[in-house]
Amino acid sequence: MATIFKGSFIVIVFLTIVSAGCTPPAKPLYLCPSFHEEWIDEIVVLPVVDLRFGEAKDLDLDSLVQTVVEDALCAKNYAVKVCTDRSLITHVSESIFLREDVNALKRIGPTGCRWVILIALHASSTREIGDSEGSADMTALFIDKRRGRTVWRDKAVSRHKRGGVLGVLSKGSVEELAVSGAAETVMKSFPKR
Repeated sequence: MATIFKGSFIVIVFLTIVSAGCTPPAKPLYLCPSFHEEWIDEIVVLPVVDLRFGEAKDLDLDSLVQTVVEDALCAKNYAVKVCTDRSLITHVSESIFLREDVNALKRIGPTGCRWVILIALHASSTREIGDSEGSADMTALFIDKRRGRTVWRDKAVSRHKRGGVLGVLSKGSVEELAVSGAAETVMKSFPKR
C-alpha cells in the first residue's frame, strides 16, 4: 500500500512540474494574419516614446527597455539593431498607437530599414506607503515600414513591490524594475522565428 502511495505521489508531482512548464505562448493584442517571420532580415529597435502625463521622471528609458527588447528578439532568433537616435521619434505622438496611419508608419525610424519596433511608456509610478511599489504601462508596435502597416501589437502592465527597509531605500529602482518588467512581458507574445 505504501509503495502505491509513493508511486502515485511521484506521478502527481511529475505531472504538476511538467504541466507548469507547458504554459501556452502569450497571445498578442494583434498579429497580422499574413505575417511571415522568414521575411524579416533585421529589426530596428527605436528609442522609447515617453507618453507619461505631467513631469517626466528621471528614468533612462532607453537603457531600461531597449536591452530587454534586444535580448528578447535575439532569443527568438531575429537579427537586431538598436537605434539610439531620439530625433527619429520626436514626431511620434500617442495617436500612432491608437490608429493606423499608413503615411506616419512609413516615416518612423531610419530610412532604408523595413522592420521597426516602437515602444511607448504610457505611465509609470512609485508608491511608498509602507512598502515601495512601482508600476509601468507600456505598448509595443512592430511596423512594416514598406507597407505602412502594424504587423504586431501588444501591451503590458507591470508591478514590482519591495517591502520593509529595503523597499524604502530602493524607491527609484522599483519603478525601473516595473518598466523593465513591462518590456519583458510585452515581448513574450512576439512571434518566434
